[in-house]
Amino acid sequence: MIVKNEEAVLDRCLNSVKEIADEIIIVDTGSTDNTKEIASQFTDKIFDFTWCNDFSIARNESLKYAEGKWILVLDADEYLSANQQIDWKKFLNTETPNKNYAYSLKVINHTGGPNKGITTAPVTRLFPNYMGIRFANPIHEQLISDTTGQLLNKGVGLHIEHTGYQEQVMKVKNKHKRNMDIFMEMYSKGTMSAYDYFTLGNQYVFAEEEQKAMECYETAIKNVPEQAVWYPYCLLGLISLYMKIDKLELSWELIQKEFVQFENYPEFHSMQGIHYETFGFYEKAEISYKKAIIRAEKNASGSKDGWLINPDFGLQIPATQLMSLLFKMNRNKEAIHWLSKLLQINKKDATIAIKLLEWLCQNDNSDAIIDFLNSNYDLNDQSDIIFLLKISTALGNKKLVDNYRQLIHDSINFIPSDLMRIALIDDDSTEWIKQVHLIEEKEINNELNTWLQVAIGSVLWKNTEILNTYSSNFKEVNKLIIQFIDGQKLDVQLLSKNSNELFLIAKSLFLLQKYDQFDDLIIAFDHPDIINLLANYFYNINMIEAAMKYYSILLSRQQLNVLSYENLGFYHLNHEIYQEAYEFLTKALEIDPKKRHLYNPIVRSTTNKKNKLKYSVKFFNEFPQFKNISFIEDTFEIGEVE
Repeated sequence: MIVKNEEAVLDRCLNSVKEIADEIIIVDTGSTDNTKEIASQFTDKIFDFTWCNDFSIARNESLKYAEGKWILVLDADEYLSANQQIDWKKFLNTETPNKNYAYSLKVINHTGGPNKGITTAPVTRLFPNYMGIRFANPIHEQLISDTTGQLLNKGVGLHIEHTGYQEQVMKVKNKHKRNMDIFMEMYSKGTMSAYDYFTLGNQYVFAEEEQKAMECYETAIKNVPEQAVWYPYCLLGLISLYMKIDKLELSWELIQKEFVQFENYPEFHSMQGIHYETFGFYEKAEISYKKAIIRAEKNASGSKDGWLINPDFGLQIPATQLMSLLFKMNRNKEAIHWLSKLLQINKKDATIAIKLLEWLCQNDNSDAIIDFLNSNYDLNDQSDIIFLLKISTALGNKKLVDNYRQLIHDSINFIPSDLMRIALIDDDSTEWIKQVHLIEEKEINNELNTWLQVAIGSVLWKNTEILNTYSSNFKEVNKLIIQFIDGQKLDVQLLSKNSNELFLIAKSLFLLQKYDQFDDLIIAFDHPDIINLLANYFYNINMIEAAMKYYSILLSRQQLNVLSYENLGFYHLNHEIYQEAYEFLTKALEIDPKKRHLYNPIVRSTTNKKNKLKYSVKFFNEFPQFKNISFIEDTFEIGEVE
C-alpha cells in the first residue's frame, strides 16, 4: 500500500486483509495524522517515500520490499469483503504463478452524493512476485512486464469494496484537483495513452464537464488496444453521454456497431430498450427489457456476474423501465408484478413503496394490502414497522396507519408534517391545531409538505385563522383557500398560477377519503389546469372511470391538455380502438410536435397510407438527425405527401 493521511479508513482496510496476508507493506508519502501509528498495529514494514506526483513510481517503491509469493495492491479507502476470506485463501493456495498473467478483480464502488449507488469496475491488482511485473503510468497506473511488455489479464471472482470517491471524502482530500494536475502534466508531455483518455473522461464526468468527458471517451475508443478490460466501461460511458445530450443517432450507432459484442449482458439489451421506448416502439422496448432480465438471470446461474458493469442492470434498471412501460400500455397487473419485484430489491425504498401502495389502495382492499405487506416485511423488526407506518401516513390510509401504529414499541421521531398528517387521518382538529402552533413560522413558509398539511386542515375544519397568521411563500394559494372557505368570489387569475398546489390539496382530500370536501373544492376550483391534473392522476392509479369522467368534461369544453390527449390516445390504442387512438394522439402532436414517442403509435393506429406517410414525413421534418437510426428507417414511410 501507498498511503498519506488515511487515519479515517486505514484500520478498516488492514483488518479486512490481515487474515490472508503473510506480510503487510506500507509506503507512507508524508502523513501528518495517525496513519503510521495505525499501520504499526498491523505491521513493522512501514517505509517513508517523498511524493513525486507519480503513482507508478510510488507503487514500485512498495514492491521492492515484498517477499511473498503473490502481491495484492490496495488503497486505504478499499477493503476486502468479509464473506470472501475462504475464497481468497483457496485461490492463493491453488493458483500457479505465471509471468505472463496478472489478475483482474472487480472493484465495487459505493458512490455518494446526489447519484449515490453502486457501480463496478475491473482493476488489475493481484500478480505473482519475482517475475518482472511492475507499474507504469503516473495516474491510474497499470501493470506491465519487464520482459514481454503487455500482460495478459485473467479475471477472478474476487471483489474489492471501495468508498474513496464518496462526495464527503472527495471534498476532504480534493482528489479531483490532484488527479487533474497529474493528467495535465501527462498531456503536456504527450504521454497520454487510450487508457489515460478513458480515465481522464471519468474524471471529467465526476466534475460534470460532460463535453470534455465525451471528447476523451471518443479519443480512447479510437485507439483502444485489443481486449482492453476497460473498453466496455468507456463505451457505456460514451453512450450514456450521447443520450444525455440527445445525440441518439450516435448512441444507437455505437450500440449496434460496438456495444453489440457485449450482447450476452443485460446492459446491451437495456440500452437498446431505452432507445426503442424513447421513439415509441414499445413492443420492441418490452422485449429488450425482458431480454436484459433473462440474460442477467442466466449469467448469474453460471460462473460469472449477471451484469457487465453495474449490478443495477441485473434487475433494477430494466425492471423499472419495464414497469413504467407496462403502466403506459395499460397492462397494470404485469406492471404491479415488476413494481413488487423492485420493492424486493430494496424494501426500504420509499418512492417504490409509495407508488405501489398508492396503486393498491385504489385497486384492492386494505386487508389484502396488509397481508401483502406483512409477507414482505418483518413484523418483529421495529424499523420495518416504523417504515410501513410512515408510508401509510404519507398515503393517508387510516386502516393501514391503525394497523401498524399498534405494533410500534420504539419511540418514533416524526417530522412536523407527519404529526399533522396523522391528526388529519385521525380527524382530530385539536391535535392538528396543537401541532401547527408547535411549528416555527419558517417551516410553513418554506417547506411544501408542511404547508400542505396546514392547508388541508384549514379546508377540512374551515379554519382561516391559521392561513391568515402566516405570511408565507404560498401567499397566493392561501388567499384562494381563504376565499373558498369564506364563500368569497375567487381570484380566477391565481387559479392557473397555483394549480399544482390546489391539485395537491384535492388529491390529499381524496386519499383521506374526505369526498364531500373534495367535491366542494373541485366545484369551486373548476379550472382546466386542475381538472387535467386530476384526470391524469386518476388515470395513473387505474381509476379509469373517474379519469374518464373528468376527461369527458374537458373534451366537451375543448380543454384537454397534451398529456390528457396522450393518455386517451394510448388507452384507446391499447384497447384496439384505433380511430379514436389516432385522433387523440394526433391532437397531442398538434400541441407539441416534439413528442417523438407519439409518431410510431400514430403510424400504427391508422391503416390509411396517406396518413402513415404524412406522419412519417412530419417525423423526419422535425427530427432529421434521427433519419438513419435503423429501426426508424425500417418503419416510417419515405416519400412526399401529396
